[in-house]
Amino acid sequence: MNFTKLNNNGLVDGFGILTKCEKKTSSRGGAYLDMILSDNDGEISAKLWDYNENTHGKFETDMFVKVRGTISQYNGADQLRVEKMRKVTSEDNVDITDYVRHAGYTGEYMYNKITETINAFSDEDLKKLVGTIFTENKEKYYERHRNNHNRRHHCRNIFPAAAVFPNLLYSV
Repeated sequence: MNFTKLNNNGLVDGFGILTKCEKKTSSRGGAYLDMILSDNDGEISAKLWDYNENTHGKFETDMFVKVRGTISQYNGADQLRVEKMRKVTSEDNVDITDYVRHAGYTGEYMYNKITETINAFSDEDLKKLVGTIFTENKEKYYERHRNNHNRRHHCRNIFPAAAVFPNLLYSV
């Protein structure tokens, strides 16, 4: 994670995406948020102890947030103890796309690679079926690519089987 170090005691602040955000109850009965915060460099486990929605605000998975807290070790891994957290605003002057991990390929390149995979199918009926479905959704894909800041899901949303199970399609 790319945090700005604020002091020598581990206090940091920065921006990230909540890739996991669950409200839980501690062994002492208090509410807390158990989170995974990520950016284009990696992720870190994060906790917001004594969580109160009225005081802290409402947070959920896929939210882009600004955090301040202290990094410490817990069970051999870094963990961020969140002191302050809020949704990112336009005044922060940050772009979510700078914080999202992505493949590093253009939409056109990914589309062409999937088209090549479809064209390599040995079963002509399957090739026609999958090719038609994929081609009919090309505009939806490009529109989503232009408008959706969360690039993590693009490949999955285009065609899950080609992205996740390419060998399965060849065996049908």
